[in-house]
Amino acid sequence: EGGEKIIVKAKAPSIDVTTTNQGLKISKEILAKLPVPGRSFEGAALQAAGTRGDGVGVSVSGSSSLENNYVVDGINTGSLALGTVGSPIINDFLEEIEVITGGYNAEYGRSTGGVISVVTKSGTNKFQGSVFAYLQPGALVGRRDSTPSQVSPINAEGNVGYNYNVGFELGGPIVKDKLWFYVGFAPTFVRTDINRTINRRTDCRVVNPDGKLSDCVVATADTDGN
Repeated sequence: EGGEKIIVKAKAPSIDVTTTNQGLKISKEILAKLPVPGRSFEGAALQAAGTRGDGVGVSVSGSSSLENNYVVDGINTGSLALGTVGSPIINDFLEEIEVITGGYNAEYGRSTGGVISVVTKSGTNKFQGSVFAYLQPGALVGRRDSTPSQVSPINAEGNVGYNYNVGFELGGPIVKDKLWFYVGFAPTFVRTDINRTINRRTDCRVVNPDGKLSDCVVATADTDGN
């Protein structure tokens, strides 16, 4: 007779039965806390299920990254030459990223892969902004292991010298409740150190019993003319 009665008051999660979209939405709050490869929205898009990097961009459901549709504030920004990202906006200037991997509506045409749509930040009735900096010194980056090749007489190996990025963003009202502004600036300074190795074929050295190469030994004819 004497039991405990528990009453739960909560709204059931809403399910949109009018759309077949599959994908993921990433807000600016999540972007600020989520570690992603790179600082553009392409790196953040890899958080969606069914995506992976293909060396050029983000592959969606087996299609190449060149088959995606890249939309910034409703405008298609895909490269006219190859279809890659034409405007790689950094995540610090974005309000939201939507990655649609399937079931997208007719408004997203010209895509046989996925749709990556981003919304940039805008001003509000309150002045607000931020200053940020990112530093990648070459001393903290692992050196690349190169495989020697006889195809070319010169082998080149590129390593990060430094990669610095500093910037700011500022937004606010021009006419309150009617007109706002938002501006951001983030230059990047990159240096790549190239180490070149010159290859030369030679048969004047032999392998010693310890596995090391000997000094160059030049064969000479004896006094008998042999």
